[in-house]
Amino acid sequence: MAPTLHSVSSDQATTGLDAKSNPNTSPGKLMAQDSALTLEPIRSRKRKNEDDGEYQPTSAPHNKRRLGGTKRNARENPSDQLTLPEKYEPHGQPEVWCDQRTPLNDALPYYKSHQSSLYTSGRVPYGLLVDAGVDIRDHFSSQVIITTAGGGRTRDDETGKMVRFEDQKPTSAPVSALMSSVGHRLVVIAGAKNRLITVKMPHYYCVLGHFWITHVWWEMYPGKGVPVKQCMVRLEKVDLEERSWFAPKGSSPEQAGEFKVGEYTCKELTCEACKLSSKDIYKDAWACANPECAKFFHFNKDVDISKLEYNVNFLRERMEYNEANDNNHNTKDLRLVPKFPEVGEGQFGCEKEFKAGVVCPKCGCCNSRRNWEGWSCSNTSCDWEKEMPIGEIPLSQSEGENQKLKKTKPPHASIVPWSFKHNNYQMTVYPLPGENFDEQPNHVGFAMHFRPYEEVLKRDGGMDDLYKATQALVMPLKRRGAKNTDGTREEVTSHFSVNYGAPYKFGVHVDSYPFDAAPGEIMNALIRLTWAGQKAVAITEDVLKSIKDKNTKDNTAEGVIPTEFEPFNEELVLGYFQRSKIGAHDDGEKELGPTVATLSLGSPSVMRFMPKKHKNIGDTSDIGTKVRFPMLDINLLHGDMIVMHGAGIQKMYNHSVVSMGIHRFALTCRHIRKETIPDAARREKAESDGKIPEGWDRIRYDGDRDRFESKETGEAITPPS
Repeated sequence: MAPTLHSVSSDQATTGLDAKSNPNTSPGKLMAQDSALTLEPIRSRKRKNEDDGEYQPTSAPHNKRRLGGTKRNARENPSDQLTLPEKYEPHGQPEVWCDQRTPLNDALPYYKSHQSSLYTSGRVPYGLLVDAGVDIRDHFSSQVIITTAGGGRTRDDETGKMVRFEDQKPTSAPVSALMSSVGHRLVVIAGAKNRLITVKMPHYYCVLGHFWITHVWWEMYPGKGVPVKQCMVRLEKVDLEERSWFAPKGSSPEQAGEFKVGEYTCKELTCEACKLSSKDIYKDAWACANPECAKFFHFNKDVDISKLEYNVNFLRERMEYNEANDNNHNTKDLRLVPKFPEVGEGQFGCEKEFKAGVVCPKCGCCNSRRNWEGWSCSNTSCDWEKEMPIGEIPLSQSEGENQKLKKTKPPHASIVPWSFKHNNYQMTVYPLPGENFDEQPNHVGFAMHFRPYEEVLKRDGGMDDLYKATQALVMPLKRRGAKNTDGTREEVTSHFSVNYGAPYKFGVHVDSYPFDAAPGEIMNALIRLTWAGQKAVAITEDVLKSIKDKNTKDNTAEGVIPTEFEPFNEELVLGYFQRSKIGAHDDGEKELGPTVATLSLGSPSVMRFMPKKHKNIGDTSDIGTKVRFPMLDINLLHGDMIVMHGAGIQKMYNHSVVSMGIHRFALTCRHIRKETIPDAARREKAESDGKIPEGWDRIRYDGDRDRFESKETGEAITPPS
């Protein structure tokens, strides 16, 4: 059995004075000095919103910048929104900071955790965020931090606080990672709701610096109702020579908790029962830290575990950090300011590392990459921005990616594909079943997949040329706020987007421009997709007839899948870098018509259809889950078009798209039903913005001949540039 107190042994540190033998101080006085300062405090100013306990970040709605980026209207002191204990001015300023969690995760390789406090990779801890979850046994000073290993808490319905209801498990991911990483360093980040930070936080999230794990031990903690076992960790600052920026301004080293190696030593004692040794951690008395021992956490006198204080020697002992040993453990770059990405040989600037965020080299603010063209700092007092041009992606890139694309698994048994021969496209129809299909077969719509033949791709003005020309466009593609857009935990989309034609309220806000301001390549795609949509609608009756001929019990009601095409008046453009995706969603807004068509250019992707939660469709073993198992996967290659026809699809199914390469455009057309828009000004704007520009309004695409034609004469023509 491995020792339960994991620590760097005291003989690795230089022996120094024990506090009890220091004639100039007393343990009581030292303890008081470690836990409280006598400096003049700065009182937190109260705000109107302090009662709700929510931190208001230094942000406001995004403003346009030269790179299409966003700035946030910063208040002078973001942390003065909180009702916190009295705070002191900090000695300095953080080298890296952020007011929102997503940019923090995007920019820092050592902290990629959107939910948990501890970020681990391969069972190695790299970053620790300590925010509102500090508890009675946590400790913060300039050089030492003590906190729990994380995880295992549940919100108390009575108090609203996060408490432990049961013992922590040694096998849990955060606990096992910390227990196996004693002696190794990580980066600590503090949140503004951390009430133990003694200084006023200049931003919501501030990187404190490099700390290393000196001890991990077990203790009993006053949980909900009964005491529970929990794991604690002690971290010590790697560089003891340089004063921490979060030390109180004007404080003495002793007041800030700053000591040198060898000044203090905390002794170890051995348990008579299990023969394992552990540090003399607590001021009240020593106890065995082995949770498997019969004498675990037994003191030699009555002790109230809710009022335990730390032994001053345990807080003040400092030990040498062994960097050589640590380098064999960590595999990630732990520089506080990560290296800026540079395009290397064989790269194009759209690989995964170029989608990541960066730390502003001027002010230290963490920034997500929100703009297709590059980065811009969201700090309103900073003007830094950096363009990162994307090299032209050769067609051989997507062709190579196609070769690596795995074959999709067969669709669910209730989905019977129908293939159609065509001059220029291989067309496959996937009828999507409705609820209770086994008892009463019925369909709510179908997905129609158009796979172009090689000549459609390669000819002059074909799909290859369209992709090449689209790459050269300068479009205001941006990643948008998807969730919690007004808070510190805003989540942004994985893809970049911009809309043309009639605007409407997407699940996320997307900037929209009228069709008469759209590049020719956008209109080219619109005309092609109009043909695909019309083709899908035109074969609806034939598809339904074929289904009923095959299965006479099919009970698809008349009119469920419309036989009239509603012309497209909107086009959403999505840009994908490597590892970009769009999660499970539907296109079921009330303003939308029943037909949605998408053209895919560049890298391949996988489109998945899955029943919605509580819909009795397909395998119902996961019927209560939010994202269910897919019933249909379709590989979309460069030049493919996919049409979803039937409003029932959006009511019964979600769909998702995962890009399987480094660079892709998805151009999606819909019909916005203007009559469903109650606001007269919005309705008028949808009418004007969705109007097809002069010149394009006289052109159609004929997929049967793979050419653009005049609507009037039927003659082949070259579309406008």
